[in-house]
Amino acid sequence: MQNLQLISGHSVIELDTVDSTNNYAANLAKSGQIGNGTVILSAHQSHGRGQRGHIWQSDAGTNLLMSYVLTRPIFTHETQFYLNKAVALGVRDMVEKASAKCCKIKWPNDIFCDGLKLGGILIENSWRAQTLSSCIIGIGLNVNQTEFDTLRATSLAEILGKEQDVKSCLRSILESLDVRLEQVARKQWRQIADAFGECLYLKDQITD
Repeated sequence: MQNLQLISGHSVIELDTVDSTNNYAANLAKSGQIGNGTVILSAHQSHGRGQRGHIWQSDAGTNLLMSYVLTRPIFTHETQFYLNKAVALGVRDMVEKASAKCCKIKWPNDIFCDGLKLGGILIENSWRAQTLSSCIIGIGLNVNQTEFDTLRATSLAEILGKEQDVKSCLRSILESLDVRLEQVARKQWRQIADAFGECLYLKDQITD
């Protein structure tokens, strides 16, 4: 089932289930059927992906599983490095605001709180010549899940001691992302780099 709604100025396509929100968004982008800033939101993913082909596991209906689509060619190879950092910062900003906890970004794009993984990001791009034709920003954030296959994971519900509204989390994360993406559009590299450096988890260590 597909439901279209407007949240924080973004068109949101809401699905009950999908193989991957990134796959769904990429197919729409290729055929020109999706606008800039559109969000794909799903209650469940059967084949959600993380960095380096890792599987993103999530209980159905408990977490924020989304893809944010950029179709305007405002980014180039020059800005790609900062785009990745800006997106991670946007997610981290939202989590800190919601949880009042100090959150860190673990390289390359995982969000950690109190040493436990709270979320992850997967950015997939399509290029035409030297210009980015579309950018699919996949985000998985543990919102209400309380049981995990790994002991090194947590959720907003566990941190705050009560269930959270997933739609409210979506609204907040879109607002934070838009602020950080505006920094990329304005080429505010120093602000992005400084903020990223301040919240990097296990600095100088690159891990899977």
